[in-house]
Amino acid sequence: MANDYKYRAAQQRKTRGGQQKVSWWKVLLAILLAGLFISFLVFLNGSSPEKTPSTQPLIDSVEKEPEEKPRKPKFTFYKILPETEVFVPSHELETRNREAEFGKIKPTSYLIQVGSFSQYEKANNLKRDLAMMGIQSRIEKIDLDNIVWNRLVIGPYSKLPNVTKLTKRLKKSGINTKVIEVIK
Repeated sequence: MANDYKYRAAQQRKTRGGQQKVSWWKVLLAILLAGLFISFLVFLNGSSPEKTPSTQPLIDSVEKEPEEKPRKPKFTFYKILPETEVFVPSHELETRNREAEFGKIKPTSYLIQVGSFSQYEKANNLKRDLAMMGIQSRIEKIDLDNIVWNRLVIGPYSKLPNVTKLTKRLKKSGINTKVIEVIK
């Protein structure tokens, strides 16, 4: 069996005498890495702070400002805030009743708002109806945006079960109410 070595010798001559090919992506990667390295060196060189000698000491460069007295705020909510009233939703009343049974409720007072009317006569008529039911109420005048409202209020009550009992009684009579917590 004879072997032909002719083609094998021609292939060896091409690779030995000629240059080996380098793929294009390797060249591109090497250029990219070199560019990144050079830009990193430029960045480091540019970010170093230049030290310039100052002619004045730092203490002299700070200007002294005249001291001003702190101004007191001119807001009215500082006066109103301690006497705030918060409406308590009906679902919150049930939760607070359960807490009151266990003694976990904070001591506070409650008002029941029966109505708010722009006309005094309507508020007085409802007050008379409540008096016929044996419930004492009072009319509070409130000025909101130059409109006088006559708010019909029952209370204050310190015990929440009394409040819920009275609101259920008024609801049976067809009178809608809102419970107000007075924060002291």
